[in-house]
Amino acid sequence: MVTRRNLFQGAGAVGSQLLLASMAKAAASGVNVKSLIEQKIDAVDNPLVIVEVVEFGPGVQSEPHRHPGPVFGYVLEGELLTQVEGSEPSTYKPGQAFYEPAGHVHLMAKNASKSKPTRFLAMIIGKQGSPSVLAR
Repeated sequence: MVTRRNLFQGAGAVGSQLLLASMAKAAASGVNVKSLIEQKIDAVDNPLVIVEVVEFGPGVQSEPHRHPGPVFGYVLEGELLTQVEGSEPSTYKPGQAFYEPAGHVHLMAKNASKSKPTRFLAMIIGKQGSPSVLAR
């Protein structure tokens, strides 16, 4: 994982000064950058990035499925209860990001609310010619 600390340690004095100046300029312009997730992924042949906004109505739950590659998610609204093969169920709230490894069965994605929708952004690293969701 690359962090600001790693960048400063790996950069020379000039590089560090340039990075600091760039960060200061961005802050002065009103731009705010919040790092959500950093995840190394394995190579994907013929990669294709699919970005989708997914909305689950109250109480809606997906069927078990897989994706053609890793998935990065970001909850926009509501709460998402999810479980990937080999892990415990997790609940994500607005502003939280999550990761699903390639090849794992997504056992459950659910909106536990009985009255409010759940919306999240899904960024799927897939393969050209492959759909974003595959049968289990």
